[in-house]
Amino acid sequence: MLSILIPVYNFDVREFIKELHAQALKTEKVFEIIIADDCSASKYRQINGELENLEYLTYFHLNMNIGRSKIRNFLAAEAKYGYLLFADCDAKIPNKDYIFSFINECKGRKVVCGGRIYETSPPKNKQFQLRWKYGTSR
Repeated sequence: MLSILIPVYNFDVREFIKELHAQALKTEKVFEIIIADDCSASKYRQINGELENLEYLTYFHLNMNIGRSKIRNFLAAEAKYGYLLFADCDAKIPNKDYIFSFINECKGRKVVCGGRIYETSPPKNKQFQLRWKYGTSR
């Protein structure tokens, strides 16, 4: 029923994926989580490698960076189920019923569009400050 698709690049996604996984299990619906690592540094591949043992999870490690659009198309092509939930690797889950709410919104719809909630203060890591500044101004 639900394919949760996460492109990853140089980011620790363990907490995020474990929460998505736990919420999806609680729905008692058929689901899969597919992670595609877009040629991250070995440090992040090793850290996130802990997730490979999670049930219903598939983890792809790309040996060449293919970029934001191509990796999303790759994930969609790998998905088994009709409902696709794309989430950025640096996202946070807004509440404990996020997956359940998403599934309910899908009923009778072809497309459900979400958004992004930004923290009120910029991230400490300068690498992510431009995205925060752009996102909060849009």
